[in-house]
Amino acid sequence: SAAAIESLSSVLHAARAQSLERSGNSVAAEREWQSALDTRRRSEPQPGLGQAHALYMLGSLKGRMGDFVVTEDLLREAHEIVVAQAPASLLDAQIEISLGIGAAMRGDLDTGATRFRRALEIALAIDPDSGDVGAALNALGNVAQRRGRLAEAEDYYRAALEISERIEHGSERCRPGRSP
Repeated sequence: SAAAIESLSSVLHAARAQSLERSGNSVAAEREWQSALDTRRRSEPQPGLGQAHALYMLGSLKGRMGDFVVTEDLLREAHEIVVAQAPASLLDAQIEISLGIGAAMRGDLDTGATRFRRALEIALAIDPDSGDVGAALNALGNVAQRRGRLAEAEDYYRAALEISERIEHGSERCRPGRSP
């Protein structure tokens, strides 16, 4: 069907975008993410999670490219879709972290911390040892540090480091040739 072809096309654009990002070609990656998003918009009568993911990835790339106004608009649009269709999902947590970073960069530490705490709550409920938990803890540490609460910042950083070490040790146990 036409919808299936459009969906596959969007997946191919996304795969190319990720490959281009890894090779450092952000401009071409941006075009591919935009194509993935446009294809999703044509194929989904109502905004769906495919659109939300493309919006999130395009917004994240735009943020890395320094276009923070566009980043925030894309992330907010993605967040509206996710909250309506998949609240308390890892994508919700990831978008919360990204929006929190934007708020903190603008100097709105209260909004940033609120978004980071929400992301932490979601990620902990899904997988306490996920990288998203570590990212939220690290971001909360950054907020505490910027507020001059160094002991609190250190606690967040230590907790994030513990998660990172558990993830690293877990991935080493799962490598070929190693027994769990």
